[in-house]
Amino acid sequence: MNTIWTILVSIGGSSVVTVAIIKWLSGLLQSKIQMNWDHNYKKELELIKANLTSNQETVKLAFSNLSSNNQKLLEKQIVAVEEIWNHIIKLREGLSPVRMYLSSIPPQEYNKPNEDYFQLFSYKVLDENEMNEYTIEHKKIEIHRLYVGEYIYNLFGIYRGFILRLRINFDSQKKRIILLNGILINT
Repeated sequence: MNTIWTILVSIGGSSVVTVAIIKWLSGLLQSKIQMNWDHNYKKELELIKANLTSNQETVKLAFSNLSSNNQKLLEKQIVAVEEIWNHIIKLREGLSPVRMYLSSIPPQEYNKPNEDYFQLFSYKVLDENEMNEYTIEHKKIEIHRLYVGEYIYNLFGIYRGFILRLRINFDSQKKRIILLNGILINT
């Protein structure tokens, strides 16, 4: 019985030793796995932080560029409006004698102007160089079309066309009066 007891004790003792060894090895393996997982987790976390920082810098740069571009666009719009306004003022100055003429005489006399009216208001006919100058200035203003929008640019074009058409009509009337006066004087 002694031998049976010895065998049971040795089997039980070896089980205890085996369980202890297995427990120690599993603890060692668990700590190695835990350290490996922590290391990988920290690496991944650092990578995510770096990406987040990079993305934040990209967003900040994009917003600063957007703000800068908006400022530049606003400056270009202001320049465009100033250019168009200066052109409108020049058109109005060229039409000043016509406006005075139309506001000074009654409408029934519009169709029968004579040389005296034109001299009274210091009206001179546009020559070809002045007409070319208006065209060249209009081409310069065409550059600013993008910054003022189609609606404002079209209003400007309509106003410019109306003013120049009115000026051309007055010019042709004055030329006709001069021609008629020349014919009457020569006869």
